[in-house]
Amino acid sequence: MEISISVLQQHNPWWLRKELILDDVKIMDYEQKTYKYIPDIINEYPMDTDAILTLRGPRHIGKSTSLKLLISKLLLEDKIPEKNIFYFSLDRIEDFNQLYDLISCYLNYIRPTIKDRLYIFLDEISFVSEWQRCIKSLADEGRLKNTTFPL
Repeated sequence: MEISISVLQQHNPWWLRKELILDDVKIMDYEQKTYKYIPDIINEYPMDTDAILTLRGPRHIGKSTSLKLLISKLLLEDKIPEKNIFYFSLDRIEDFNQLYDLISCYLNYIRPTIKDRLYIFLDEISFVSEWQRCIKSLADEGRLKNTTFPL
């Protein structure tokens, strides 16, 4: 997969207008449910600190939906600026080097203009071989200052 700003924008439609998060398939599916469960992480994740937070569990229990609900809360309730929130599903990212390039592309795009806290949501991270090496490298380089990582 070639990584470019246009690829990043495709995965983050709210960069154009924050209300576009409501058109996300996970959010729409959630809103159509008769019984809606609000995952605790929506209110319990410490989103105001430099942290790398992992959300683990079996397949199809709502981890991706929880991440999207958290993005929606940050955008619509907490009024976080659109481009401060980056989401990417890692289904097609093959290794930690490609992951490093992906995150670097976002950071290189955003950091020259935005110094506020960033929120980087990486979905399906367990698909990426040795993903921890990428995150450690970025942290060791000091590139994750003022960043919260709910994975």
